[in-house]
Amino acid sequence: MPKESPAVQWAAELQQTSRLVLGLRRDKVAWLAFIALVGIVNGVNAVQELQADTWSAYDYVRAAIAVGAVYLVLSSLNTVRGGRSRVIVDDAGVSVGQGRLAWSEIERMEVADGKVVLFSGERKLAVSDLVLRHPKQFAVWLDTELRTRV
Repeated sequence: MPKESPAVQWAAELQQTSRLVLGLRRDKVAWLAFIALVGIVNGVNAVQELQADTWSAYDYVRAAIAVGAVYLVLSSLNTVRGGRSRVIVDDAGVSVGQGRLAWSEIERMEVADGKVVLFSGERKLAVSDLVLRHPKQFAVWLDTELRTRV
């Protein structure tokens, strides 16, 4: 039996529970964790070598990578902790993190760089590829939902 399309799954969940909640994709979280781990291990090794009297260009590069890895870890943890990537679609509208647009406020949407961006005047909500595996299908499905509600 073929697997249902994501749009069918989203519609079914919205109909059954009156809301669709999309969280972070596990594969993206695992990839970010792997990259961060490699960077942090590199950083620990670089810090141990920093105690030497001489630095090579390679040591400077490793130190920069370690700083970048720490930034990535802290930024990712802050995003996960704050629920900034969670998407909720319900009868009232669409929420991304703490931002919200009512159905009547959504003027247009675009799909670019793996993101679905909803616009309302100067405001915009972006649903990233950290959440969406199928951004084009999500945009089509969301546009269909928008047309049935406005």
